[in-house]
Amino acid sequence: MTQPPSQHPSGTRTANCRELLEHASEYLEAELTVEELERLRRHLESCVNCRGFVATLNDTIAMLHSLPSRNLPPDLKAKLLQACKQHPDQA
Repeated sequence: MTQPPSQHPSGTRTANCRELLEHASEYLEAELTVEELERLRRHLESCVNCRGFVATLNDTIAMLHSLPSRNLPPDLKAKLLQACKQHPDQA
């Protein structure tokens, strides 16, 4: 069940489950502001479901990084680059 935002004992607002789900990748990559990271960290302290989700996401990312990289066939790479140039708003 999604938890609503609440107040941390320090008086600052904590995130809710929805916010955590929307920013989980950025949280793991530390691509958020210090304040946002702290709000999500406080939420994780109190939400076992979100802790499980973040742990699973982190494990998934680690497994993907452990896979060998493969090069795209040159013709497919050229087609993808062309498509990105034609539709930069969708890339």
